[in-house]
Amino acid sequence: MPLFLAQREIRLRTHAGLCVVMSGETVDARTLIGRAEMAADQARSGAHSAAAHWSASMSSQVLNDLQLASALQHAVEHSEFQLLFQPQINMNRGDVYGAEALIRWTSPAGVTIAPGRFVVVAQECGVMDQITLWSLREACRQCAAWEQLGLHIRVAVNITANQLANERFVDTVRGVLNESGVSGAQLAMEISEAAILSNPQAFSAPLTTLRNLGVTVCVDDFGVGVATLANMKALPVSELKIDRSFIRPLPGMAPDRMMVQTMLALSKQLNVRMVAVGVENVTQWAWLKEYDCDCAQGWLIGKAVAAEEFPGLVGKIRQNKFAASSARSTV
Repeated sequence: MPLFLAQREIRLRTHAGLCVVMSGETVDARTLIGRAEMAADQARSGAHSAAAHWSASMSSQVLNDLQLASALQHAVEHSEFQLLFQPQINMNRGDVYGAEALIRWTSPAGVTIAPGRFVVVAQECGVMDQITLWSLREACRQCAAWEQLGLHIRVAVNITANQLANERFVDTVRGVLNESGVSGAQLAMEISEAAILSNPQAFSAPLTTLRNLGVTVCVDDFGVGVATLANMKALPVSELKIDRSFIRPLPGMAPDRMMVQTMLALSKQLNVRMVAVGVENVTQWAWLKEYDCDCAQGWLIGKAVAAEEFPGLVGKIRQNKFAASSARSTV
């Protein structure tokens, strides 16, 4: 339930860490507080208010995080990351207009680390900015290379609230565009709904500057946070991406359909493009198209592939005009 302060709507999230001392167990105050803090960190990892109880596995996780942080430092220094690109398609034209750049990392030991795992550690150990800069440069470099092949594609790169809050970030983006020769119109910045709403007033100016560079501003994971029509209208947003959790059950039950219909109606009021993420079957595609969703992304259209495979995937989609009825056999 929102609070109102000086006629401004404020929504708070609450996180709590709990540690229970069992009968007969001896735990000093410092250890007890440390365990509660670990549990609180676990609770903060979610998008909503939550409480978490400490467990012994959390202590071993701290050691793993330290090892992971050291490996990440090495990965940053030696550019051990890879970008995969997932196509994004205009549902009316059936044509690919863009690609989301998805970062992947395989450690020197040959272990593939999930992005959701290493991104959190990267933020905690202070290397996330360097990883994002690498992703931005690599995505723009690849975009320019595709341009040389006659493939005109917009690439989308994910950023965090901390990066957007950095006063030098927009200058960094401008520098990368100049360095790569890519225009602002060929780049999109994706930031999660929860992140952008953590401080919408502070982010309005840098987002506006990005828009003035021609960069598309996308709100990712839309629907899982607390966005309202008022606070979204105040931001220079060009695109909303419906979180896959809302797409998965479609057409589903009436409440499932109503949620997505409301989001689609909101996008029309805001005059922004709506992208459905996680479209995996023809039934979902047909329902979204019936209700005038603008764009889609998901395994039905194409999985994320390496840069060298992407032009072939786009060619295949374009050759078949991505008819939903033939999607299973052509993509």
